[in-house]
Amino acid sequence: AMTTMRFRLRSVIGALAAAGALLLGLLLLGGDRFPGLEADALPAADLWQQLHRGLQGWHAQQPVLAASVFLVVVVLARMLPVPTGFILAFAGGLLFGPVLAASLIAFGAGVSAVAVAVLGRWLFRSAIERRLGSYLRSLESDLQRDGFRCLLAARLIPVLPATVVNLLPVVLPIPLRQVFLATLFGLLPMAYLTARLGSDAGALDAAEGLA
Repeated sequence: AMTTMRFRLRSVIGALAAAGALLLGLLLLGGDRFPGLEADALPAADLWQQLHRGLQGWHAQQPVLAASVFLVVVVLARMLPVPTGFILAFAGGLLFGPVLAASLIAFGAGVSAVAVAVLGRWLFRSAIERRLGSYLRSLESDLQRDGFRCLLAARLIPVLPATVVNLLPVVLPIPLRQVFLATLFGLLPMAYLTARLGSDAGALDAAEGLA
């Protein structure tokens, strides 16, 4: 059992390393630097405005690549046991506007939630089955019917941390389709509101630049 667990952990680490390499490759495809960002001549006071304008220039020149890189970042970041939701949504709103940013955030979070569920069930399947198997089997029919609503409520009313909510489908046999849809629709409202803040901050920055 321990040998199997080590093999699975090595496989997960390898998959994450491959994903990191993919992200690095996507960034390199975007060029050595963002257009409009002169990294060797950045006064500290102007760093925020220069970076913002450089990112906007990169997005304007390569919108599909920029959205793809951001989506990969969201998927990977949401798998980590650290709170990244606000930062990602704010930055996404700054770069893409609230509608597209919220859509990318919610979709990426849904993919990430499914990935966590799949990896967790694969890694800990035998331990979960040994300790909770009979109890979970008794809940299976109820979760098939109500799993979506339970997860949707947990996403819309964030009493539990997002990391804990992501781990619920690892233990509970909630269908993966329901995991994805509940995460997608449950995170859209808050992602939009936070992305709107980022978009408004970008508009203020642009107004200051014109002044």
